[in-house]
Amino acid sequence: MLDLDPIKRHFRNLERMPVRLAIGALQVDVIKINYVPPGPGWQVPEHKHSSYEFHFITSGKGLVRMEEIPFHVEPHHFYLTGPEIIHAQFSDQQEPMAELCLQCQFTVQENVDRHTFEEAKQLLDIFNTPVYCSLPDLRGAIPLFMSCADEANRQLVGYYSAIQSRIAGVIISTARMLAGNDLRATYSVPVKRQGYEVILETILFLEDNYQHQITLEQVADHVHFSPRHLGRMFKLVTGKTMNRYLTEIRLNRAIHLLRQSDYSLDRIAQEIGFANGSYLSLLFRRVYGYPPSEQRMNANTHC
Repeated sequence: MLDLDPIKRHFRNLERMPVRLAIGALQVDVIKINYVPPGPGWQVPEHKHSSYEFHFITSGKGLVRMEEIPFHVEPHHFYLTGPEIIHAQFSDQQEPMAELCLQCQFTVQENVDRHTFEEAKQLLDIFNTPVYCSLPDLRGAIPLFMSCADEANRQLVGYYSAIQSRIAGVIISTARMLAGNDLRATYSVPVKRQGYEVILETILFLEDNYQHQITLEQVADHVHFSPRHLGRMFKLVTGKTMNRYLTEIRLNRAIHLLRQSDYSLDRIAQEIGFANGSYLSLLFRRVYGYPPSEQRMNANTHC
């Protein structure tokens, strides 16, 4: 009987889909995603869960009783029943209600950045604070929820991640509406360490362009730093000068080519940004204590 409802059919694929996601440090295990179609006089007697149930009323009216406190529900409203909260639901006889239900369990991961942990903790604190009434969906949680069914049915590339993202949006939007006027985050995200970020960008530039002639001035211009400051900071973070770091990248690439190709030394030197094979051979001996030919011979011996 329920499957005859067109919206129920629309939600069938989503209801059958196992969904697990994370909102920062808040692990979300979805137990049930369910659309309950309108039915005159349907009711759910008093019960409780160890999990969280988000109820979104899409049409009709009804009565909910939480911990003996009754309140009416209407379209485009929602309410949350948290763990161990005894509640019952009664659909209106004349205007039977339909609802979307998201039942999930939350776990806070602890071995994470402080701000990520504090964010998860604040969200969980909101959900653990009972609100004995329904609230209007002022942040569009219901349309987000509905769009999850569209994704499950169309199954375009990335649809599972899209569903995860939208359920995360439903949960965050609900938390903000439940928080009322107390919307400010109790944590702050630290500013990136600028020095580390610049050095990481510098290293990526060297790894992507080692086959070309690279100067400190070119790299400094790329990361928008002064050459002198960049050179000093690079040495401080990596323990090496930029030139030495670049040389190591090139020599590691030379070793790879010696092992995996039959290129001449001049060809390898050209591939890694050195002037010629003679310079590569001289530098190779200076760093490793033996000529490139020995590296190639050892590689062939082990084949």
